[in-house]
Amino acid sequence: MAVLAAIALAQPARAAARDDNPPRLYEDAVRHFNGGDLEVTVIALKEAQSADPGLLPAHVLMARVFLRIAEPAAAEECLRRARRLGADPNIVWPLQAEAMYWQRQYE
Repeated sequence: MAVLAAIALAQPARAAARDDNPPRLYEDAVRHFNGGDLEVTVIALKEAQSADPGLLPAHVLMARVFLRIAEPAAAEECLRRARRLGADPNIVWPLQAEAMYWQRQYE
C-alpha cells in the first residue's frame, strides 16, 4: 500500500483546470495506462471515481494498475467493487484469478 500512497500523492502539473467529467477522466486514465504512466493513471482514476463512484470501468482499470504494481490485495478489492456494480464476469474473473494467484490463494 505504500506504493499506492506514493502514487496517489504525486500530483503532476496539469495545464488544464481540474475536469470533473468522469468519462473524460476515465479516457485520460486509459490513455496514460496504455502509455505506461501509472502515476497519472491512478490520479485520473481517483478523480473519475470521486466524480462518479459507480463508474464501473474505472474500478476494473484500477485493479489492472494494482496488478501491474504488484498490489494484488488492492486489486482484489477493486474487483469486488466492480462485481457489486455488475461487471461482466468474463472480464473480472481472469483478473481475480491473477490477484488470487499472486496472493498464493490457489484453491
